[in-house]
Amino acid sequence: MNDKQKEKDILQITIRLFIAAKNKWNITIDECAELFDKYEIDEYIEACYESFHVQSDSANMEEIEEYMRCKGYAA
Repeated sequence: MNDKQKEKDILQITIRLFIAAKNKWNITIDECAELFDKYEIDEYIEACYESFHVQSDSANMEEIEEYMRCKGYAA
């Protein structure tokens, strides 16, 4: 896979997980964007690309939530 395709895949995963997070957490788009920024979720998705692109969105959401808890997030 070339770098351009990988970047496209990462973007698609990030969009899917952003929507999943917004819906799961029942928050607004702005609130979700704030959390993604604060906890650097985009960077985490990119760093975990090798596992995220073969797992389900549900499994990826569990990993993101665990990552956020480790960084001090308390729902």
